[in-house]
Amino acid sequence: MVQELDKSFGGGKPREARRQLTNHFWCDLLIAMAEAIEKFSKSLNQIPEYVTTVIMQSRQNEGRGALLNALVSLAVRTAWEPIKSMIHTAGIEELQRTCRILAVLICPAPEDHKAV
Repeated sequence: MVQELDKSFGGGKPREARRQLTNHFWCDLLIAMAEAIEKFSKSLNQIPEYVTTVIMQSRQNEGRGALLNALVSLAVRTAWEPIKSMIHTAGIEELQRTCRILAVLICPAPEDHKAV
């Protein structure tokens, strides 16, 4: 990585560029990454609650039969655990695309289901 930085920004003075990078750049980078990861982790923990709310609102808005919030919440939490583990193996974008494709495939009438 340092060689890439030397090539791109070091010019004729790679030592000076490296000195600048040791002036709190790497610790800033690492702490910012850690903070971003913490925010991401907290957001991941909020997904089941968000999904439960979206399902309940969708069912109400589209005039579908009411379900108990506790039942929906349990189903969402149960489904979320294996999906969450896929984040680490497949990545966010792939997981998001997979969820969208599966939603279309599993929906009995996607043409009548606005969210899908």
